[in-house]
Amino acid sequence: MKDYGAITNQNAKSYIRILGQRLQNAFPYAKHRFSSYEIIILNSTTPAAFSPGGSFIFLSKGLILSLTSEEELAFVIAHEMAHQELKHTALAELKEKKYTEYKQIDAYMSEQNETLELEADKFAAATLAQAGYDPVLATQAIFNAARKRQDLQRNPQVLQLLERRRMALQKFLQKSRVRSYGLLLPQRNFLYFQSILRS
Repeated sequence: MKDYGAITNQNAKSYIRILGQRLQNAFPYAKHRFSSYEIIILNSTTPAAFSPGGSFIFLSKGLILSLTSEEELAFVIAHEMAHQELKHTALAELKEKKYTEYKQIDAYMSEQNETLELEADKFAAATLAQAGYDPVLATQAIFNAARKRQDLQRNPQVLQLLERRRMALQKFLQKSRVRSYGLLLPQRNFLYFQSILRS
């Protein structure tokens, strides 16, 4: 955050706050770890999203501009919320303290990390359906951001992991009763939000 700074435009902050609250209200269970989440948009062109814990979620401007719909953005946010609701961030902190000598190992290659990602994907899909989004359309978010990352495009193992995540999520959606009963939402607000970040 110190390297990039945060987007301070009030319209952008209001849009992302309302979207975050809508998703939190649609969580698959009533008891939440946090009363609200603070979603911070970093002024970076590199697509990235992460949740360090403590109800904070960071999204980069580059990530948001790489997405094609509000469904995709909602999926990314719900996925990061899921990591905190499912206490994945606490597991990551414990792992870092216990195995500091392995900090340089690429997290994408961790089998445990892949399991956590799949858990967060399923939680996010269920949340999106409850919020009125189409979780099937949202699965494209897994790939759209990666397409903008040249370092990921050069790593076939990462691309294979992303494909496994996409296939696992599609299988989950087919087998489960997770469906959206809402209407396809207009994209006007999302496109306006993107235009703010481009200016």
